[in-house]
Amino acid sequence: MRNIQENLILLTVQELERRTQATLSVVEEEIIFQLIPQAMNKHFTMQKLANQADTSISAIARLINTLGFSGYAELKLTLNQIYQEIQQSILPSAANASLQQDLHQLYRFSSQQLQHFIHHVDLASLEYLITSLRSAQHIVILATGFSAIIAQSLAYQLQQLGKYCNCVDTIMPDESFQQLLKFHSLVITISKSAQTPVLERRMQDIQRAQLPNIMITTNPKGLLCQYTDKIVTIADYTQRISPDLTSLFQLKMIFFCEFLILALNKS
Repeated sequence: MRNIQENLILLTVQELERRTQATLSVVEEEIIFQLIPQAMNKHFTMQKLANQADTSISAIARLINTLGFSGYAELKLTLNQIYQEIQQSILPSAANASLQQDLHQLYRFSSQQLQHFIHHVDLASLEYLITSLRSAQHIVILATGFSAIIAQSLAYQLQQLGKYCNCVDTIMPDESFQQLLKFHSLVITISKSAQTPVLERRMQDIQRAQLPNIMITTNPKGLLCQYTDKIVTIADYTQRISPDLTSLFQLKMIFFCEFLILALNKS
């Protein structure tokens, strides 16, 4: 159940931006992420928030002003109200509540705000990615681990649009992978850290084949990025809300891929 709170907090940030019509920076969203779980804690002062979010009190004050609140107390109260509203609207309210209905409501609430998941993405990189996907007919999507699940989903959706896609991990023999590249015109690599050693040999093969390789990652300075033609950076909100909190990269990638398909459908 640990991801429930994670998702609720993310949706709270989205709703805050919608209500205030503000577009928050990564630093500002970090502040909000840290504050939401402590919104009703009267002992959680601005100084404690600054320490936990690794920022300054003046930065928090600027954020409060940007959002149009009168002070720290109003910000905390508003965040708690939004969080409670979302929690009540998307979680089952009774033992016999329809799970299908709740899931549909959660999906609809999230999908209405897909823009939230891409507004930190560099526009030039995003345009390059979409243009490349539009023009390419034979595409390789390279990933490993949990990212491979995202890659398989994206490949399937691209196939529904008439593209020929191969989803590849590190299990395929080197010779087979090198032969595969000869019949493709574009490579999309998905790697959260862009540091995975087992992918480096694949990246070198792609470079030797002189195929355009677009990296989707949270770490634009990762080792593997040197082998790519374009980097699309997805902001990662791995916050210190709880010790066992997992990365939101995969969650954001689900919606990011959905956005890509919507964009391609309009072409």
